[in-house]
Amino acid sequence: MPNEQSNLEQQFNQPLSSPNNLPQKSKFNLKYILIVVILAIIVGGGILSYQYWWLPKHEIKLPEITIKDETTDWQTYRNEEYGFEFKYPKEFSFIDSGQRAVNNDLGYYELGYLNQKDGGNLPIFIKLEQLNPNNIRGIYGKKDINDLNIVTVDGSKSYVYTEGDAGCEGDSINIPNGENTIILQFNNCEGQINYIREDLENQIISTFKFIPR
Repeated sequence: MPNEQSNLEQQFNQPLSSPNNLPQKSKFNLKYILIVVILAIIVGGGILSYQYWWLPKHEIKLPEITIKDETTDWQTYRNEEYGFEFKYPKEFSFIDSGQRAVNNDLGYYELGYLNQKDGGNLPIFIKLEQLNPNNIRGIYGKKDINDLNIVTVDGSKSYVYTEGDAGCEGDSINIPNGENTIILQFNNCEGQINYIREDLENQIISTFKFIPR
């Protein structure tokens, strides 16, 4: 019994193994793993750097979107006396009215009009009066300001109202022009085949611009 107790005490009092006492093989494996990890990081970083800095960049070209200008082959009405012009479709023909008086009392004069076969027409008026939205008089009478719509024509605040007579009706665009007012009246009459559609009216107005006189 004393001998067995002595052996147990010797085993209990024996110091634990420190990390330094690990087998040499385990220490070698740990170093090997660390070296492999470091090399993998270096190689991976080098590949990424090469791809980013030295490989040619592939430019992605987006398809070009071309917006067709449908007014390119249109004709142009130009009035240098009153300083304005606009385009109109080639299906229309221009008839010069020689500044014919339409209503002397209101100062309405017709410069000419655009006409299309079996369709609407576009008289071009000059009114010898400065545009006043509170006192707009159409050919067929005074217009209430609440009946007016506002549009911008070549940067100028303009006014639109609808009027007509004898089965014909259309928008009248009143454009300020110094001491005068330019009026474009889009007329459509019953029984016509070729109406001046709203989109065509807007296209024509979009080409209007003032010119030096």
